[in-house]
Amino acid sequence: MSRLSALVLLSLAILPPAAIAAPAAATASAPSVSKQAHDDAFALVQQLVKPQLPVIGENITDGYMKALKQQHPDLSEDTYEAVRQRVLKTASDPALMKDMEEQLVPIFTNTYSDEELRQISTFARTSAGKKLLGTQWPPAAMNGALRGWITGTLAPKIAESTGDILQKAGVSPMH
Repeated sequence: MSRLSALVLLSLAILPPAAIAAPAAATASAPSVSKQAHDDAFALVQQLVKPQLPVIGENITDGYMKALKQQHPDLSEDTYEAVRQRVLKTASDPALMKDMEEQLVPIFTNTYSDEELRQISTFARTSAGKKLLGTQWPPAAMNGALRGWITGTLAPKIAESTGDILQKAGVSPMH
């Protein structure tokens, strides 16, 4: 894992820093789920994540900028700001956010049966369900689920999107 990826992961304040489960290993050996269970879990993830998207993008950006300033303290403020804007745009990309949401689906499909997911999904569509799910963040296990996505998908996209700015400033893109 690159230093950037590690710093981004550590600086994410998406969830409370409780003991974080790593569901990636469980996901690899998890039984397949029905399309309906997947769709119910995905809808639940979207309902939980949507209110948090601005915070997620800001936290990723803040973590990246902290790492950049530590590694390259002599860059100009204009360069820092240009990189910050690019990182925020990359970290908020709708396609990447949908991919992130897919990474969270196994938390629910590995935890709940198809019938339980159907019941949760039904409740989530009610006004009480929308209120509950719109004000609570999902389990801390989500942070663990996103580790691989951050290092394997998001970090390379950020490096790609900021490379030209950093090269103009005379430094190598961070990976």
